[in-house]
Amino acid sequence: MRRIHLLRVAEEAEIYRPLLVAAGEAGLCVGWLELQAPPPPPATLGGALAAGNERAVAVGESWTLAARARKGPARLRELLRQQFLGCTLVLVHGEADAPALAPAGDGEWRITIPGGTERRLALEQLVAALREPRPFAPAEPVT
Repeated sequence: MRRIHLLRVAEEAEIYRPLLVAAGEAGLCVGWLELQAPPPPPATLGGALAAGNERAVAVGESWTLAARARKGPARLRELLRQQFLGCTLVLVHGEADAPALAPAGDGEWRITIPGGTERRLALEQLVAALREPRPFAPAEPVT
């Protein structure tokens, strides 16, 4: 499986529209993972899961909503494998052990890497970094 980059976000999805558009124009797929308390599934999907179905899917004109039965706590690696195959980047809304992404103003984005290192990137630089294998890894100490 190809590496999926994770960036933790605190704002609503609309704030990230410039990044989503630029990534899409560059041929990159971006996903959104809601790790905060999500709303309950629609009654029909919830009922299907309660009846014993492993999966339930609703399809609208411009969206698909999938629900799966799960036992135990969510495992991030499993979620990525099952739900975000083909994505280059997943924006994680909620607590996750991942670098944080926030708009920095003037078309720049601030990435805060765990440990306190901060990088500022123009939109084009951020999209280009998504093509690298580990663009947001903590810097190795110089010895």
